Amino acid sequence: MVERAADKARLHQRLATLERHVAQRANFDAMIGTSPALRRAQDLARQVAPTDGTLLLGGPNGAGKEQSAQALREASGRRQKAFVAVNYSTFPRDLLDLQLFSHKKRALTGALGDKKGLLEEANGGTLFLDEIGELELNMQAKLLRVLELQQFTKPGDTKPTQVNVRLIAATNRNLEQAAADGNFRHGLYYRLSVFTIVVPPFSARMADVPLLAAYFLQHFATRSRRPATCCACATYWTSKSSTS
Repeated sequence: MVERAADKARLHQRLATLERHVAQRANFDAMIGTSPALRRAQDLARQVAPTDGTLLLGGPNGAGKEQSAQALREASGRRQKAFVAVNYSTFPRDLLDLQLFSHKKRALTGALGDKKGLLEEANGGTLFLDEIGELELNMQAKLLRVLELQQFTKPGDTKPTQVNVRLIAATNRNLEQAAADGNFRHGLYYRLSVFTIVVPPFSARMADVPLLAAYFLQHFATRSRRPATCCACATYWTSKSSTS
């Protein structure tokens, strides 16, 4: 009983320290965890965050790639500008072109006015393209042109539209292998992978489980207006991490 109470006290102390860091800095420190795998990814991200270089975030689904992209934006000179997130897997393929690129009035059937696409919405800021490995080859060609020239031509227009966006892409696929297999354009892959960061899966962050358990326990307790009690799994992982 005493040992469990001590574990609970240590867990709350570590969580309180983490929360103070989060309050002081709304960027990488907001990512919960202190494991070596997470720290390595954060250190790499901090180095490239102030630049405007294109980034590719790798890692499995649920690893926190969008949170990493938001942290990169917060640590950049574009933090006051738009952050537009697009998940390709959620868009019908026949509508993706219309959503990403703008079009002029009457350029398409039923288009009664100009339509600003997501590229223009992100102008001056950061565009996060999730699940980019799902993008069709013809759309890959259009995106590559945007990266090369920072411009595109709207359907129904004759003049190119200039955009200034910092692109962060994410995938859970091996794009280098996909390019070798002919399923992803080599040119786009090399443009995207100027700097690559692999967001570690939770299987490589076992030391972070106590903090994550305590954070979500407190989060949902606050939302439901009920007192938070230390759960058995958090106590177990706290004891495991303290002896490892």
